[in-house]
Amino acid sequence: MARRCSFYEVLEHKLGGTSSERQPAGTRADARPSPGPTVYAFDLRFCGPVASAVPRSTPPRRVRVLTLRQQQAYDDLVKYGASLATDFTESELRSAFRVLARMYHPDRHPDCGPAEQDRLSRTFATLADAYRHLMTSSTDAVSMVA
Repeated sequence: MARRCSFYEVLEHKLGGTSSERQPAGTRADARPSPGPTVYAFDLRFCGPVASAVPRSTPPRRVRVLTLRQQQAYDDLVKYGASLATDFTESELRSAFRVLARMYHPDRHPDCGPAEQDRLSRTFATLADAYRHLMTSSTDAVSMVA
């Protein structure tokens, strides 16, 4: 019966051994033979479970066709710091809005003056309106790409 050896052991054997072994005279210690047209055959009975070579199919991404108002809402979210791609999902939109809501909600900044509270409340209202427009349109203007 053949001895079971790992891929690395076979590789070290084919490449000339480990670096701790004595190198022949006239060669550099880190020199490796150039890869040739050698084909390595492995006995698959000793490999164990093999991962599937077929890549998993990724779900199709959504192509969003936004109206002018929806594009303005998207631009408002990005302007205030949301990191959204143009093919965002509902969960990505929700998490981006929650991050911005924590940053710009007036109740999160009780020590600010009245002018700053007014600015924060206007910003938060703009963000909430943009979120509402994009969330209601997320199922209306979506087509799937094959």
